[in-house]
Formats: sequence, structure tokens, C-alpha cells
Amino acid sequence: YKPTEDTSLLFGNIKVAGLENLTSTRFTTFMDRGPYGDFGVDSYRLGVVGKYQGPNYSAALGVQGADINTADVANASADSKERLVITGRAHWAPIVTDANKLHLAASYRYRNRGDEGAFAYTGRTNTAYSNATFYTTGAIGNRDNTIAAEGAWVHGPLSIQGEYSSIDVTRQNSATVGADPTIKVGYAFVSFWPTGETRNYDQVAGEFKRPKILNPVTAGGMGGLELAVRYDYADLSDAYDTLKVKPATSQAGKYTGWTLGVNYYPTSYVRFQANYTDGKSDNVGLNQDYDIKQFQLRAQLDF
Repeated sequence: YKPTEDTSLLFGNIKVAGLENLTSTRFTTFMDRGPYGDFGVDSYRLGVVGKYQGPNYSAALGVQGADINTADVANASADSKERLVITGRAHWAPIVTDANKLHLAASYRYRNRGDEGAFAYTGRTNTAYSNATFYTTGAIGNRDNTIAAEGAWVHGPLSIQGEYSSIDVTRQNSATVGADPTIKVGYAFVSFWPTGETRNYDQVAGEFKRPKILNPVTAGGMGGLELAVRYDYADLSDAYDTLKVKPATSQAGKYTGWTLGVNYYPTSYVRFQANYTDGKSDNVGLNQDYDIKQFQLRAQLDF
């Protein structure tokens, strides 16, 4: 519903914050959003979101619950508390020219699990095709507060993008178990188009859209080629360090990973992707460290 030309009210299963999160997986540079997408800012959640968009800035505020697939609270009674998420995001593009585009944004998120149990901070290794767990805090959080920052710069065929989140966790039974920890997660990547294309930045929404291929094969060209390298970082170690009684082994450690990506676009609506990730999970205890190497391919038809 649009009360005015610049404002919108959205009801349903909606995203609110995060540059990679808001950018469709049809247009993200890499095949997966990595650990930042696992416990940085939330993705789709049920609720209501208000947005205001100017020519090069926007503000959004969402009041939401859980995602659409979450089961009802077990043994729910009249005074049972459901999950609550309040998220705000503001972006600004101070530079928008043909040669350069600069994106800056910040967001805040408050979450309360209600009667649904506890938040677990569990990350994957830059792939959506495995449920293997190599670093996790386990279920520890009753509530949390997240402060996040976004940045991106596009200079013709070259672009740089990164995000960082600091998550302050209110631990369940902190008086007996341990102090409240802080979880940190972030990423940065560089992208370059040897064929001359540029990433399509929408300065009104503060998101990236479908790239325009300059010489598609349907017009006798060679298509578009994008090369990229990404660094991922997740630090869960404070969840272990703040425990009063420390177990002999724990997967609440640190994850770092490098990903090389190649994207080939025959046209703007067809994409072939290849990603290679070399990751390391440094955990506490014997046989708790993991070196993860993985190679992925993807063929995409977008319509």
C-alpha cells in the first residue's frame, strides 16, 4: 500500500535490512551469502514494514515475527509470547555518477525469542547445499541486539562491497551459565568485469539489480564475464570465553574463508557460476578444527 509516492507499507513475508540480504540471489555476485547471511541480518520474516525512498536515500522499519515456516509455539497458552523482531535500516548514496557510485548504510535489529527456545548462531561454509556444521554456539540466546554497517563502491567494471555486524546476545540463564557474549561476522569482496560491464546499483532502494550485458550472444557478442574474490569472517569465540564452566571441546570458534568466483552471462537473463572456497574453522578442543575446501557450479535462467 502506497500512502504517497515516496512511502510504502508492506504486509507479509518481507526482508528489511542488509545489502546482500536485500539483493536477490539472482543478482548476488557469489552463489551463497556465506556466514553473514546465516546470522547477520534476518532474511524473510512475517510482519509489517514501512519504507520511505528518496532519490538517493531510503529508510525502512519493520515489526515482524518468525519466518513463514516456523512452527507454532509448543503448548501455547493464552499468555504465550511469540517471537518478535524489530529492524530498522537507512541507506545513502552520496555519489551517483556514470563513473562512480558510493553506497553507505546502517541497520539495527532487536530480536526476542519469546517462548520459542533460544537463538543458535550457526554458520555454513559459503554453500547452501550442505547442512554440515563446522562452527556454532549452540542454542544460547534469549534476545539479541545487532548493529550492522554496509558499504559498496562501483567504479565502472570494478566494485568493492562489504558488511559487518556486531551481535550482542542476552544469554539464557546468564546468572548461572556465564556472561552475555558478542558475536561478530562480516565479509568483503572485490568484483571486476573484463568485458566492460558494471554492477547495476539502484540508488533509490540501496540494492543491486540485474546487470546489463553489453554484447550478449543473442546479438552476436561474446556475453559478459565477471571475476570476483571474497573474504568471510565469523567470530563466535566470546560465546565460549564468557562461560563460567568451559567444556573441553566447543565449536564456538572462528571461521575464515576465501572464495574465488567466476560468472559468465551469455545474456542478462542467463548465468553460469563457478565458486571455489578455501575455509578454516578454528575451534576449541581436540579434533574440533576443520579445513573446508569446496567447488560449486550453478546454471541459472532468470525470468
